[in-house]
Amino acid sequence: MKEIECLPEALLNTRELRDVTRWFSETVRHIYFRHSSVVETVAEGLIDLKSGRGELPIPHRQLQYFLNRFYLMRISNRMLMNQHIMKFCKLPNFAMHDCDRIDASCNVEAVIEEAFDAAQFMCDSKYLTAPRMEKFFHNALSIGEPIHVAYSPAHLYHMTFELFKNALRATVEYWGVDKSPFELPPVKVSFFLGNSDLTIKIRDRGGGVPRGQIEKLFAYHYTTAPRPLKDDRCPMAGLGYGLPLSRLYAWYFHGDLVLTSYEGHGSDACIYIKVWPYDN
Repeated sequence: MKEIECLPEALLNTRELRDVTRWFSETVRHIYFRHSSVVETVAEGLIDLKSGRGELPIPHRQLQYFLNRFYLMRISNRMLMNQHIMKFCKLPNFAMHDCDRIDASCNVEAVIEEAFDAAQFMCDSKYLTAPRMEKFFHNALSIGEPIHVAYSPAHLYHMTFELFKNALRATVEYWGVDKSPFELPPVKVSFFLGNSDLTIKIRDRGGGVPRGQIEKLFAYHYTTAPRPLKDDRCPMAGLGYGLPLSRLYAWYFHGDLVLTSYEGHGSDACIYIKVWPYDN
């Protein structure tokens, strides 16, 4: 589009060039929305392959390497396409997490609250109960001020939503589905802004997992939940891509996602986001 804008003004004002520009933008928009369910489709394919054979026919490391590269390229492509769509296509207003774009002043607390509300609603729909959230934040750059960073709200939403789902599910299943929200231990989220990093920590008391299983949780073909029903458009768990894909979103902008488990007690999940991505 930049090259087109460099054409002579007389040509830019022609109907034919406007048509070409519109066709290109519509094609980009069509591709963007057509591929929205790629992640779920690949996950279901892996489940079918594994259930039919008992085990996957390719080595674990080879599968992880391929899917990491595949999904990272997908993240990049969707970021570029969405930036174009937001600028050149007329679209209705989306929620903050629906668009893979960069927000120069992303409201971290607002995204976290929206992600928790969505995860809590899913948990309550499945188990008829859900833990509450306790939050704490500290802005070391501007004491007492809300935390805003240049980041993609969609990426932040996806990571926190997946971690909240895991924390809520673990808490309910560990303490019992017969407990009310006030009888269940709350999920605690803390976020801290420093000179180089934004750190988000989500802590639950869902019993944790053995230390030897932590790396398995980041495998695309591993899940501790039964396969979701076909008509379940947004399952609580069971497809196996939540944690590995969330870690890729963190890696994409030079961050990280680390899971620490305390078997018999609970887990801590930490998201590290680079405030200055090129600061080594």
